[in-house]
Amino acid sequence: MNEQNKKLLQVKKSCKTARKVSLVFTIMMDIAAIVSLAAAIIVLVMKDTINSTLLNNADHLSFENTIGVHGLLSISVNLTNMINDHRYASVIATYCFFGAFVAAMLAIIFGMLLRIFSTVEKSDSPFSEDVLKSMKKTFISLSVLAILFVGVGAGLILALFLWCIYTIMDYGMTLQLEVDDTI
Repeated sequence: MNEQNKKLLQVKKSCKTARKVSLVFTIMMDIAAIVSLAAAIIVLVMKDTINSTLLNNADHLSFENTIGVHGLLSISVNLTNMINDHRYASVIATYCFFGAFVAAMLAIIFGMLLRIFSTVEKSDSPFSEDVLKSMKKTFISLSVLAILFVGVGAGLILALFLWCIYTIMDYGMTLQLEVDDTI
């Protein structure tokens, strides 16, 4: 086995490991999203019991007044009225719904990364058209998500870094094609 094949085997092995880790995190985030969503529903169903129980212990409660993300697509919920009106179950359910949303977004991101690692693992070279297409879709999606939910500045910086990685991989594909044509 020549050096090139050893390196390719090493790349496939590392991508297999990264794929497995991505799969585990995708499943964990899926479970977290489902559990958070179920918790929110249970809290809303039991709101009267929860509100009366927590009202008796209101001196020991502490809630943030807002929850949300502040990117281009700003999602923010002001909880002040719910807290002042002693609608504690609504506050807790809001936290749970937000947690489900964040976990679902993370599951999507890990799923996209899983797709890249799977594509590399199955290809004859990490510098193939299929790998680059998968990377391009994932990198664009990650950049858009960052712009929407983190902010324009952070999203553009991420987009720049991902674009640099993509151009390096594109150059690698060009070199790979030249080597393949030479042989």
